[in-house]
Parts: sequence; structure tokens; C-alpha cells
Amino acid sequence: MFTKNSKIAAVIAALVVVGGGSSYAALSLHGNGGAKPQKSVKAATNKPKSNGLDLEAIKSGDFSCVAGTWKNPGGDTYVFDDHGLKEAIFDGRKITDAEILLKGEGTVGAASIKEGMLQASLGNKNHSANKAETVAPFYFIPKGVNLPGTSNPNVDRLYCGQALGDDNVFTKTIESKQTKEMENLPLKTKQALALLGLPEHFQSDYGETTPDMLLKGQAKPVRKVNGQDQTYDVKFRGMRLFPEREKYVLELQNLPDDVYNQTSQRGVIYLDGDTIVYKNETVLGQGKGKDESVQDQTTGKKSLYDLYKQYKGTKRLKEMEKLIIED
Repeated sequence: MFTKNSKIAAVIAALVVVGGGSSYAALSLHGNGGAKPQKSVKAATNKPKSNGLDLEAIKSGDFSCVAGTWKNPGGDTYVFDDHGLKEAIFDGRKITDAEILLKGEGTVGAASIKEGMLQASLGNKNHSANKAETVAPFYFIPKGVNLPGTSNPNVDRLYCGQALGDDNVFTKTIESKQTKEMENLPLKTKQALALLGLPEHFQSDYGETTPDMLLKGQAKPVRKVNGQDQTYDVKFRGMRLFPEREKYVLELQNLPDDVYNQTSQRGVIYLDGDTIVYKNETVLGQGKGKDESVQDQTTGKKSLYDLYKQYKGTKRLKEMEKLIIED
């Protein structure tokens, strides 16, 4: 099984930027050095009596039976339309240059229906970057077909990864009244709920913070004293969640002029449907006119709906909304 930190590399093949373009790094976890999972897949051969996944249609390039959003237990997501994979979201990172590979090309084999499931590969839209050792196995598994090492064969599933297990199994999300209610929430309310759900050790641009500290206008920036990092107490008024691509950076506002923070960390929040992902980023460098180079660490995940149930109509939610400064 993958650890939490290795899951993205294993499933999405650690998207890296090379010479201004994107390619997939080689999948070599656990020493299997290729696109096949560690265990051989032997599934029940009985074809499911279902109007769900049409394997022949998918194999021919018609993804209409797959269209929609699919999630694994950790909240990672694949979104399909009628023509194929539209985007993938892993730990809050949106990836749009991935593709389900159906035709054989180079060392990558063609998709085939075996053991009751369609076995294809996940690769790059830039086909020249795809090789057998750089793509990930991607299976379409109809209801009623068993995939060893996983549970719940009673629903249609997608599988992607190099270790068999439920962490790498995706099921289709059903749009519900709750989903629509969350989609219709004002952005400020979603942001306030995310701030009320901050995990431990989350960083603002002026030090580590908590929901209570935000509500009280308290900050603890870091300064150097005799070469050592020390925190000290300051007051602020209001905060912004500055949009930066698909994430929001927490920035405290109206601090005293003589206050500055001597750390390179900042906290960012990703809002993806019902899933909120919290990360701390360490800024490594910044060039003029260029994006900052960062390393990030996921500090937590929360359900937007669960937070809404907890704080709907409460004084804390209203106070947090008032503190958010909009442009």
C-alpha cells in the first residue's frame, strides 16, 4: 500500500515540468518498474448485469457512461466528460494534461478487456512522453466484477495505481441535494467554513494560527533573537484569502507597520467541491516575473458539508465571514 505522501506520485506518476512542457516521471515504486500493479489481477469473469460501464464503448473512445466525478476514500478526484478524462485533482492539485490511453503506441500496450474489466493506462496528452515505465495502469471495473485486494464489488469502479487496495479505487459521486446546497453557498461562506476547520500547525503569512486566533485578531509572527526563532504576540484586523491559481493563500491584514515575519512558510487552502485540502508551503525562491518555487505539505482535509452542518447559523460563522476582506 502507498503511504499518504507517496500516493500522488504513484497514481498520477508525479507530474514534473521539463523544459517548459509536462511529462510523467517513471513509476518505479516498490521495485516493480512498470505500469502493472504488484499483484496479478484475476477477477471474476461473470459479466455484470448493469447499465453502468459499457466497456466496449469506452474502448472505442465513447466515455459517456463514465461522465461525471469519481472519488477515492481520500477525496482525490477524476472528472470525465463524454470524450474522456477532463481533469484529475490530487491533494488539491488540478491536473489537466493527463489522458486515458486506449491505443497501443510505442512500448505502451493497447487497452483490452480482460477478466471482466477494461485495462487501460493513464498517461500524458503529449504522447511522446509516454512509455511503459512512465504510465500508470487504469482499470474500468463494472459492478459485479471483483478486483482482488479491494472491497465493494457492488458498484462501478475505477482503479489507478501500483498497489491494489481501496485507497486507489474510485467510485462515482451522486449529485444530491447536499451537493447542490454546497455549490450554491457564497464563496465567502465557503472560505469562512474552511477557516473554522483549520487543522493544527496551519500557517498564516504571520505565523502559525488557529480559528480562535483568527476570530480574536491575534497573530504570532516569528523573529530572530540571538540567532534563534522566537514568536511574539501582535494584533491584526481582517484577513484575505488571496486566490492563486486553484488555491487560496491566507494573508492577515492591518498589522502594525513594524511587524514582519521571518519565516518562509505560508498556509494555503484548496476548495474542491466538498473536499477542503490544507497545506503549508515553504517558499524556496522567487524570481522577478516568475512564480515562487515552493515545497508543500498537506496538514489536513475536511468535508465542507460537515463543517456547514457544524457551524450553520452560528455566531462563529458570522464573525468569521465578517473578518474576510473581499477585493
